[in-house]
Amino acid sequence: TYFLFLIFGLIFGTILYSLFLDTMQFVIGDKSAIFSIDGLIKSGIYVGYCIVFLICPVICYYRVRHPAGIAQTIAYVFVCLFTWGVLFPGLNMLNSHLLNVNKYTATDKSFSYGYFRPSEDKVYYFTKDFKFKTLKGLETTGVIIDTAEDGKVSVEQVFDNYTLNLNQLANPYKEIQEKTVFEENKKSIPLSFSTLISVANLSFEEGFTAYLAFLSLAVLLSIVYCFSNLFEWRLLNTTLIFFSTVSILFFNSFYYSSSFINMKIFLTDNKFFTVFEKIVNEPLLFVINNFVSIVIIVFMIVRTIVKKHKAKSE
Repeated sequence: TYFLFLIFGLIFGTILYSLFLDTMQFVIGDKSAIFSIDGLIKSGIYVGYCIVFLICPVICYYRVRHPAGIAQTIAYVFVCLFTWGVLFPGLNMLNSHLLNVNKYTATDKSFSYGYFRPSEDKVYYFTKDFKFKTLKGLETTGVIIDTAEDGKVSVEQVFDNYTLNLNQLANPYKEIQEKTVFEENKKSIPLSFSTLISVANLSFEEGFTAYLAFLSLAVLLSIVYCFSNLFEWRLLNTTLIFFSTVSILFFNSFYYSSSFINMKIFLTDNKFFTVFEKIVNEPLLFVINNFVSIVIIVFMIVRTIVKKHKAKSE
């Protein structure tokens, strides 16, 4: 089950995420083929990281349907150790190697010429493709139509960078028309795999101690296994595993968001965290993850003892 999810998850996830990246970077008039080698490699690395965070909770679903004894638990522990002790470090080294040898790049596409692109009170029309010029970047000639009542038409040199009004309005898409089609005015759940991946990579690069501190998240995700036989009704166990995993990933993502900064400063403004910060990165998150893990373990131990004692009494 572990390797089937790993292989098929990587294949299908890479295809879907590659399509997602192509959609994000789609440019009107661009005739380049989808599923480029660079895009597939970039997608495969990202999806591989996501699978690392999800694969242990997914394996818990196997135990919901096929509960067994201590041998199954030992096998699960081995799977978790392999995931975070071999799979993640190997994936991180592969990613670093590909970046160092320039096997893939994250270059964005430039706007094509011959199309009208509305942007607030202006319409852009590029007369030719963007060309890279030293010290200037990507540049072309554009006809800019001011649609205001007293607007004018001007011909200017346009640079395709983050300051361009078209790029700012379309972000994170390339074309403003795409954002109009796909973007919804709804707040999304702040669960960011990109944030978790960045933190994991940074901790791994900082050394063994920093990576061990980050593994408090891995331990908490792995302990979701305890919920696989908590209730006699399998649907409850399945639901609990799902919501527990989402909650753990959500909180660990939200912890690094700007919305949590003030709370983090308030909670860590004491001598304990000031000293502890010299030992581990993000001591508050480290304490919270490990505290929840210990509570779950103690709860399951007490529950098992009570259950066995009750069975003997009966």
